[in-house]
Amino acid sequence: MGANGTSMGVTANASASRGKADGKDVTNRSSHITAGGVAEIVSGGDTNIRGGTVVGERVVANVGGDLNIESLQDTSAYASKDQSINGSVTVGFGGASGSINVSHQQINSDFASVTEQSGIKAGDGGFDVTVKGNTDLTGAVITSTDKAADENRNRLKTGSLTTRDIENHAEYDAFGISLGGGISTGGGENAKVGTDQKGDAQTGANATPGSELPKTGAVSVAPPVVVAAGDSASSTTRSGISAGVIEITNEASQLERTGKTAEETVAAVNRDVSSDKDGSGALANKFDKEQIETSFEIMRTLQREVGTFVGNRAKEYEALKAARKNETDPTRIAELDRQLDDAARWAPGGRYRQIVTVIAAAAGGNVTAGTGEFLQRAAVSYLQTLAVEKVKEIADDLKSETARTALHGIVGCAGAAAVGSNCGAGAMGGAASVVLGNLLNAVADTSNDGLSQPEKEARMNLIESLVAGITAGTGGNATAASIASRLELENNQFELPQGIVRAGAASTSLGEFMAKNGASAEEIQQAQTDLLRGLGTDAAQPATALLKNWAILMGSAPSIAGGTTATLASIAVGGSIGGTSNALVQLALNGEKDMNTVDVLVAIATGAATQGKGIVATVSTSASGAAIGAIIKQEEIAAPVIGATIGAGVGNRAGAVITESIKRGAVSDAVGAAGGSFVAEGVTTTIQEIINKK
Repeated sequence: MGANGTSMGVTANASASRGKADGKDVTNRSSHITAGGVAEIVSGGDTNIRGGTVVGERVVANVGGDLNIESLQDTSAYASKDQSINGSVTVGFGGASGSINVSHQQINSDFASVTEQSGIKAGDGGFDVTVKGNTDLTGAVITSTDKAADENRNRLKTGSLTTRDIENHAEYDAFGISLGGGISTGGGENAKVGTDQKGDAQTGANATPGSELPKTGAVSVAPPVVVAAGDSASSTTRSGISAGVIEITNEASQLERTGKTAEETVAAVNRDVSSDKDGSGALANKFDKEQIETSFEIMRTLQREVGTFVGNRAKEYEALKAARKNETDPTRIAELDRQLDDAARWAPGGRYRQIVTVIAAAAGGNVTAGTGEFLQRAAVSYLQTLAVEKVKEIADDLKSETARTALHGIVGCAGAAAVGSNCGAGAMGGAASVVLGNLLNAVADTSNDGLSQPEKEARMNLIESLVAGITAGTGGNATAASIASRLELENNQFELPQGIVRAGAASTSLGEFMAKNGASAEEIQQAQTDLLRGLGTDAAQPATALLKNWAILMGSAPSIAGGTTATLASIAVGGSIGGTSNALVQLALNGEKDMNTVDVLVAIATGAATQGKGIVATVSTSASGAAIGAIIKQEEIAAPVIGATIGAGVGNRAGAVITESIKRGAVSDAVGAAGGSFVAEGVTTTIQEIINKK
């Protein structure tokens, strides 16, 4: 039976689910031999200490064979995968509808870490260890207190010596996706697709009254839900021997085992170990399956509630627009204009909508993230939102869908890379959304401007669902793709210009004023047209030319730098670092009110172009970028070029020094690049100001 007795129909339901989980844990408990005075080890053959320690005020050992000391790792591995699909079909008088929901969740965790380091640990009395054969340390130590080392109380005499470190890691990642929608024909309650209390798409009596999903054509689509969680950490359990005498007696055996002489082997030993401190590098296993699943459910509920809320705001907007169109009372028109203006803030591109999307993206991107990571993700999502808006202006001005697709791909990549996610997935999400939007318009013979707000919401849900589903199905990072897709859709394809309501109200008021003062219909129409186009003012409007020039500069950046072998991700990160450094220097020197957008955009372009380049290419590219920026701003080029040349040279060397000092792979590269860029921006600005004052 349909709701309110308005229709009668039959609803059929189907459901399927499949789950699999596997886990394994190994926990070691170390053995301890402790002596209050001297701990003595006497062995005629090999001696093995695996997962144990020998502790004494002084330790004396005499081993007739090999001495093998090894630290053991606790390990934990877990993997689960859950898949579900359900659907419903309702057929009755006047119409029919069908719905389907697909969900997938997977959780993986891998942990391996030494929790207690094995070894011989002496006190202030030091150690005296003699080994006839080989001494092998695997993540293990032979130590004393610092006092014993300072007083030369330590001695190791061994035939040969080998050492190895142990790499520890603790990482987990989890992902969940829920997609739903339906199709309907005819009219009445049987032709509606709504949701149940869980947010799943349903038909007929299964759907909650008033929960009808936004619809485009015959297709209704629920807001897709994509959530993720993850964390990773690593450390090294280093082998070592406290400061003291190390004597290797079998040179031939040492060369055979390590390819090094006795002297070289001793010089390479890690001596930064002590009984006074823990050198295990132990990691904590932060994986919590229950916490992840609970957080996923909370985020699913939040994202569905947000989807329902903005869907209702879209319906309200259409109702207000229809009422405004038919209203003749000036007072009522003014009130409707105010309400429309408020409603527009929740529309795609509206400030309230942007804030909600940024928060949802930041929280859903990693549900187990701490406050710091959440704020970082929120900041990146907001900056990505602003970048999408600028790309829209560029592409609209250039009238190029190819440029729009490419630029949104770059923005998606940069946003994903900035939070440590997958650049390729972010690029695909941003670019594919543009392509799919154009394809749907071509197939349906529609345009985005011709769609109602509920239809736009449905179209956005459909495109994001396709992007997320395809990415997940091909093993990609659906979270990164989904975020890039949503930001592109809301702030490019379906953005409602925020000035549109105010402009309409102003146009109406202008017409009424001119009519009262005797203006003709033609004069009123021309004045209103000029107003809506932004003409008739003395304000400078450099944005179009600026963005076009910036697009040209970005396009020519690789050729300015003489070609590049940098990856798309590194180029995006380089551009982000350059722009951020420039903005920070401007804020520090001038404050927010004097922020020069041209300088920031040029810094992004030159940062991208010089990624991975040497000092010559960096200096020449920075000088070229400064010249182009000066031309865009219609300023003298001498001071910017000289400042950029000196600043780039100093910054390039500073970045190299920082990178070399840290030596942490990708982390050191990023920190070094950021430090070098910041130094370069500061020097450039200072030199330019000095020249301008002369």
